[in-house]
Amino acid sequence: MDIARRGAYRRTAFFVLALGALLAAARPGMPGWVAVAVFTVYIAVAAVWIAGQYAQSLAGRQEVVPAWLWALALLAAGGLITLYFVRGWSGTLLGGAFLVYLLFGSAVAAWRQREGLPRRLGLGLAVIAVLLTTAGAALLWLTSWRLAAGILLGLGVLLFLPLALTIGASQAMTVRRGHGLLLGVTGLILLGATGYVAVRVSHSYLVLWVLGAIVVLVVAVASATQADVVLVMSLIAAMGVTPRPAGEPDHLAVEGRQRVLVALGDSFMSGEGAAVYYEGTDEADAEDGNQCRRSPTAWPVLASRSPAFDGLDFLACSGARTWNVLPQPPAPAPADVTLTRKGVPGAEPSRSPATQLDAYRKQSGVTPAMVVLSVGGNDAGFATIGQMCLAPGYCNEKADLWTSSLPQVERNLRATYVAVDDTFPGVPVAVVPYPDPIQLTEGCNQLALSRREKEFLHDYVNQLNGVITRTASEFGFHVVDDMRRSLASEHLQLCDPANDGRPGLNFVELRSVRGGAEDRFNPANWSHSSLHPNERGHAAMSRTFQTWLARQPSPVPPRLPVSAGSRDRQETALTTQAAMTSGQALSEARAEAPLCQLAGVDDRGTCRPQGTDWTMRQVGRMLLAQWGLLAAFATVLGAWLLSVAFFAWRRRLADYS
Repeated sequence: MDIARRGAYRRTAFFVLALGALLAAARPGMPGWVAVAVFTVYIAVAAVWIAGQYAQSLAGRQEVVPAWLWALALLAAGGLITLYFVRGWSGTLLGGAFLVYLLFGSAVAAWRQREGLPRRLGLGLAVIAVLLTTAGAALLWLTSWRLAAGILLGLGVLLFLPLALTIGASQAMTVRRGHGLLLGVTGLILLGATGYVAVRVSHSYLVLWVLGAIVVLVVAVASATQADVVLVMSLIAAMGVTPRPAGEPDHLAVEGRQRVLVALGDSFMSGEGAAVYYEGTDEADAEDGNQCRRSPTAWPVLASRSPAFDGLDFLACSGARTWNVLPQPPAPAPADVTLTRKGVPGAEPSRSPATQLDAYRKQSGVTPAMVVLSVGGNDAGFATIGQMCLAPGYCNEKADLWTSSLPQVERNLRATYVAVDDTFPGVPVAVVPYPDPIQLTEGCNQLALSRREKEFLHDYVNQLNGVITRTASEFGFHVVDDMRRSLASEHLQLCDPANDGRPGLNFVELRSVRGGAEDRFNPANWSHSSLHPNERGHAAMSRTFQTWLARQPSPVPPRLPVSAGSRDRQETALTTQAAMTSGQALSEARAEAPLCQLAGVDDRGTCRPQGTDWTMRQVGRMLLAQWGLLAAFATVLGAWLLSVAFFAWRRRLADYS
């Protein structure tokens, strides 16, 4: 074995060790200085590894993994993946996938150096990539064959396109100086024109981040190195680091306390969207995961520190729907419903011992001074609506899908309010509406939504708040109506120019979860904090609540007077609801909202699958009918032309020296 080959093997071995250390360090609660130190070492080792590969490519060769090492690595990868599925060992799946990824890069390098490759092989692979990607986008747009569409898109984007870029770049490296300059200028013009048109069409500069990421990846793939491995693994590792969780303070130990604030409800109460959560409430482990995501910066935590209270019974949970509050879930939810990770009955239950009211009733020695309740948003489809509005297209086109179903939300709320009223007969109950998230201004670059989409979100939140307020008044509950403008009054709404780009609500916020490697490094778990109030938003909501509380008489009356009309309406609705069988209730829901129904076991036959299906179709439509694929391919081509021009120039300099 010659010196150059031994050096290449050493560099690869050190890179694998450095990456292993990085992934091991990329875990929740890792001290910042340790994570930075390990990441710095990884970047240094990766730079040496890539520099060695690049130097070899300039000389027209690149060391590849020999056959015996290939076989050994494949066996190791298969063993790691098998251990994950057989024993459930965290991280082995990721390790096996990384080995396969690394071996694929080595195979491409070996193929690229073979003599006698067809001259236009790169072009042929590019044509196949375009055809596969276009076919996948068409299936996504025009059919419900999601799996087939995903396979075609994956083959086109993740297999044939990288092969086309790297093979084509290696075949074009002999381009002459004048032609190289022309390629570089053409690439720059193409990138500039694509970026300009994309911003004008999308009305947001956020699209430039997407195009920039495409450019970086194309340059990495075309460099005849495995720089793309370094970039991808750096991103994955960075997302795996989450802040150390907060320990629960004595303030949350409420046994024996006499003036306890009880917080019930969903993510707008629990604090989803913050940077730090209490220990044990952000766990993605499949066996005992609890993703209620209760945060020390949630507004009930801040409000409970006022002199009016001496503790907080923090029972709110992210993803909770009305039946997650009820002590006995109503039909059609199954009888064993507990708090769930996604708010779906029967799906991925958390280890919370009971629904929120059951959890309260199992406690002893707690004397509540007030109950605050925020629920109804997940029943109304907030998560799916957010998904639809983040997707291409105009989510306001499907407004009727949700607004026509609000009577179902009203019935769910009424059933929940009955249980709350029974559980806290002599305690003030304050129902909390949702804050208006968006200011209806023109020229907003904080989110890529049209004015009609922003108007839909604004109007839908206000309609839901109207249902919440009207139903709460039937029971004499207090309503913290000022909460609707809690963000607006402090200029913290999205699209408010007065917040200097620091709104109180996250639009797209990426952060991972705690748990095993397969959860922490899974991109599907990174967007849960999007469209939720952050620390600034919760601080404003706390101030709004405390201002409202200061205006109330002391002591706060348990209930407000109920008008005769409200009482009659409540009694009629409850009597009708109690007399219905689950089948009759379902039939009435369908009659009131023929488009879909909001409630259903595991979401089968509800509005949510329709919303998800619409979202997928809009993605396909954007890729084809709205020229999204054309913009992506134009960006790829421009970046590739620029890369070929640069690397050909560097090779000529190496030849001259």
